[in-house]
Amino acid sequence: MLSGRAGGQLESTVGALIEQGRAAGSIRADGTVADVYMVVGCLSAVIRTESGDWRRLIDLALDGLRPR
Repeated sequence: MLSGRAGGQLESTVGALIEQGRAAGSIRADGTVADVYMVVGCLSAVIRTESGDWRRLIDLALDGLRPR
């Protein structure tokens, strides 16, 4: 996770977006800020190393965040 003021603001913003998504029924009930950070980290690694299809990874990750 990020630290400092910017990290706190980012975490707060992502948390608010997750809560809005839960309320709208578009984010799974157990989705967390840490989940979003994990997805972003994985995506960053795939793009940086050119080790896979980042577009496919986004599709899979977003599908995983949707409610079942």
